[in-house]
Amino acid sequence: MLSPKSNSAEFFSDTSQTATDGGTTHRSLPRNWSKQYAGQQRRSVPNAGIDEKVAYTPSVQKLEEVASGQHAEEIAALQQVVAITALRVIETVVDQYEVVIRLIEVARTPRLGAPERHDNSSLNGVSINQAFVLLGYITELLFQLLQQASSISGLAGEMEQETTTEEDQKVDDPLDNSVDGTKPCFVSTLLQHLQAFVWRFSAALFAARIPGLPLAHDQCRIQLIISIAATAKKSSVRCHAAMLLSQLLAVCYEQTGSFLLVKAPVLRVFTAAFFPTTSKPPLLKLSSTSLRDLLDEMRAFATVSRDRVLSLPSSFHIQFIELLNDLTTKVHAYERWHSAFEDPTGAYDFEEIEEGIDRVLEDISPYWLLMEKLVWLNALMRLHLRRDRFAEAVCCKLAAVECVQRAGLGDDSSNILYFGRVQQWIIRELFVARGYAERADWIEKELSICELLLGCLKQQRRFKEYQEMLRCVDVLVGRLAERQESNGGQQNSSAFSFYRVRYAGGCVPALISKDEFIYKRSKFVSLGEFVGEMKTMLRAKYPQCERVDVVPEPKPLTGGDSNPNVIFLRVTTVEEALQIDLSRLKATQPRSSDWRVAFKFAVPFTRDSASSYGKTSEQMKRITFLSVEQTFPCRLNRQLVRLRHEEVRCPIENSVDDIQKRCALLRAEINKENVGKTDLKTLTLVLKGSVDTHVHGGIPEVLDSFLAGDPAQLVDAEGRYMSSHDSLQKRHELANLLVEFAQLCWQCLLISREAFRRSSQPSQHVSASPTAFHPQLLPHHFALHQHDAVNDNFLPPLPDTNLLLSRPVIDSQPLETESSPALLVEVSPLQTEFERSFASLVDQLKSKIPFTYKNATKLSRLRFSLPSSSPAPVAPLPDNTH
Repeated sequence: MLSPKSNSAEFFSDTSQTATDGGTTHRSLPRNWSKQYAGQQRRSVPNAGIDEKVAYTPSVQKLEEVASGQHAEEIAALQQVVAITALRVIETVVDQYEVVIRLIEVARTPRLGAPERHDNSSLNGVSINQAFVLLGYITELLFQLLQQASSISGLAGEMEQETTTEEDQKVDDPLDNSVDGTKPCFVSTLLQHLQAFVWRFSAALFAARIPGLPLAHDQCRIQLIISIAATAKKSSVRCHAAMLLSQLLAVCYEQTGSFLLVKAPVLRVFTAAFFPTTSKPPLLKLSSTSLRDLLDEMRAFATVSRDRVLSLPSSFHIQFIELLNDLTTKVHAYERWHSAFEDPTGAYDFEEIEEGIDRVLEDISPYWLLMEKLVWLNALMRLHLRRDRFAEAVCCKLAAVECVQRAGLGDDSSNILYFGRVQQWIIRELFVARGYAERADWIEKELSICELLLGCLKQQRRFKEYQEMLRCVDVLVGRLAERQESNGGQQNSSAFSFYRVRYAGGCVPALISKDEFIYKRSKFVSLGEFVGEMKTMLRAKYPQCERVDVVPEPKPLTGGDSNPNVIFLRVTTVEEALQIDLSRLKATQPRSSDWRVAFKFAVPFTRDSASSYGKTSEQMKRITFLSVEQTFPCRLNRQLVRLRHEEVRCPIENSVDDIQKRCALLRAEINKENVGKTDLKTLTLVLKGSVDTHVHGGIPEVLDSFLAGDPAQLVDAEGRYMSSHDSLQKRHELANLLVEFAQLCWQCLLISREAFRRSSQPSQHVSASPTAFHPQLLPHHFALHQHDAVNDNFLPPLPDTNLLLSRPVIDSQPLETESSPALLVEVSPLQTEFERSFASLVDQLKSKIPFTYKNATKLSRLRFSLPSSSPAPVAPLPDNTH
């Protein structure tokens, strides 16, 4: 009997070497060898006729060819005999020690009771661990025999023989599985035997076992089965190998309730075949086409197992088909990635390719398949680098570091050296990610990476690099502050443009027609360029498409065109939703936790009219909020919209939204002045759109529409008239907002005047500017002798509503003053026009609002600083809304 430690490969190679050396004697020749040799010699000589006069004399070369062919047949016959003998020996061992192996099943399922032991004395000294060892050795012998036999062409059926003689058929082997008269294929026979072995000891093969023993579902054995199923030349061998892999999955599902123990090594084999590395060259070369054929062969197992009476759960077939579909999706994702990586100009939909790789990443757990997840992440990063998308490459690198940290790699305190190597790897990856962030000009992310590096370097006690990193942080903070100052502190100052995309048509699948996506592009990409890009993509993706029609937002997407080869495309520019918008959505929506990242766009309309725009008192707006999974930039350049919410804003709410946007622009200009970054050209444009009454009607039209003595009756979002209480509440809100808007305009006018003076007289020293230091604006120091100082200190500070009006420049003399010429300041004609428009605006606010409201005193103070020329005010309404 073969020892479990023996290597059948050495036996095969020794026998072959003896025959090759030309020895005259062979110790293990098949029976009737001389008769077979004589018959072969007779068949090799051509049949001569009776009347043939010249005898046939074979040449020396022909004799050598005959001898060589006969020698190959002898070696093949010898290999067949040895392989069959080895398999019979293993079968005998399995039959004789089956009772020992069954001890594992009893130990795993105690409810089955003790096995029937015919000879109790023979099993008294056998332990469960010994049974595990025996099963492991038998498994190792079977797969070693499969590996060696599959590498021999004669045993794998690659050298097909024509037919056998009658004498050969008399000595047919019982293991012969041939049905067409050809010689038996030993590898097919062995695969069938392995299938029976897996079903026979299914419970024992997937039982808890001693670490280090061979498993039937180890990566090396799964790799062997996949290589045979994907690369064997004989179709029957490929089919039996695919059935064996399917049976392993079925037994795994039956015993554990999932495919995970077999699916994990399958994914490892697929990943190693797809992405070979220089440090770990591929053990086998598998094409994606052969793997797809293997998965197609495995689909037949679902039908076969359903027809047979097997002990599989009812849910197995559905789960098995889903598993095969999932593996097929991974193969297709790799094929599309490989095509796009090798030839980026030939790929038409990079976003779909990225999403395919990302779905694979989401399916791979970092706790089970950490290295495979890192390999797929690296593939996605390489695709981004191929297209110079460095921001997305940063996200891939950081995701890899996060996976390693989540998996706890190197956290074992018993191996300090390994933990140190893992930390060095993390530091190296963070430095690479920082370089990508620098190339992407993503200062915020570069700064956060530097903060992570500071923690890692301090933990590794690399203080020289720590000091250097502190200097880098100092430079980055300066650059970030300068950029934010130049943006004026605007919350929506993104470096990217975002578009909502949806398309449908007869040649577009129905599932895709229901989806809408958010695309990220550079802010330098215009809407027209992006629409052209989408048209090119759709024509390449759907070759039957004849044309692409762009449909604007109010119209239905699928228009009246009945041509099935027309694709209807809708592209809408969207902007990131503010935090206040998200807070409002979380307060009103039932699934508030899902609204983490959102975009919005607005569509104007008027009720009872086909026109999108109308009077201010009739203009309504539909605001749509779209929620996505992650914040851009991320690993993807587009994201699927997860949630959608629509809000309809009534005319007065629409005006409030417009004024709030204008206030945000004015605050941005004030913030620029506070840091000395005022741009006079930008400030002039903002003021022109704010105080110039000729721009879109402006504030005067809002006053006449909603706050005049006899305004039109207000309507709500549904088009119904508001109650008197709701109407008065909305008007109070609008009036307070208008006063705040006037205060911001006044301060920006002061900034504009000072900026013009600085630009016209740069050499003169500025004695007092709107941003000069004013001690009265600073908070008072805490003093214990103050009244109730201790009791008041636990509350957070409240905003100072009188801050803007408490500036000394506002309380100074009015604009058109009669003071001495030495105090006169030269202003531009445009500045004078702005100040006159602003004075008129304040007069209208003072005279046309017919009720008392919270900010009325501020408006009076602001009016006091301006020339007084206003008509008599109308009778006031109640002071409050109650």
